[in-house]
Amino acid sequence: MMILGEDGCGKNLFARLFAAAYLEDEDGLVERGVHPDCITVVGTGASGLISVESVRDALYELNKSAVTANGRRVAIIKNGGSLNQNSANALLKALEAPPVGVIFLITAKSEDELLATIVSRCVKYVLTPLSIDECLQAAGELFPSCDRTRLDALCRLYDGRLGLV
Repeated sequence: MMILGEDGCGKNLFARLFAAAYLEDEDGLVERGVHPDCITVVGTGASGLISVESVRDALYELNKSAVTANGRRVAIIKNGGSLNQNSANALLKALEAPPVGVIFLITAKSEDELLATIVSRCVKYVLTPLSIDECLQAAGELFPSCDRTRLDALCRLYDGRLGLV
C-alpha cells in the first residue's frame, strides 16, 4: 500500500495506525516502535537514501516467523522516494511475491517518486491537508493548554498540515 501526501499530512502516523490495527496491537508497541512484527525502513547517512542492505535486512526479518499469534507482519518504508535503484528493485521483488501475512506500507510525497512498477503493485491512499477549521479543532485537542490565537496562526501558516503545526 502506498500512502501519499505532502509533509505534515500524517502519512507516517497513518502507516503506524494501520500497522497497529493489522497487527491487532492493543499495547501500543507499534506506536512506540518496539513491536517485533513491525519493521520500519528509513534512509540513513547524509544522503538519507534507503540502501539495498536496509531493504534486504528488512526482507530477511519479514521472512522469519511472526512473533505474535496472528502470524502477521508489517514493513513500513518511510519516504519511499529515498529508495535508490537497487533498493527499489529489491523491494519490487518482495512486492511481486510477498511473504504470507506480510503487508508493505510505503509513504511518499507522490507516486512520481517511486518506480512505476512499484506503483502498479500497490493500493494508493492520498492524504490531503485538513481545512483550517479542522486543523484548529484537532490542534486544540492535542494541545489544550496552547493559546487558541497562536494555534489558529500556526494552522494557517502550515495550511492545515497538522503534523507541521
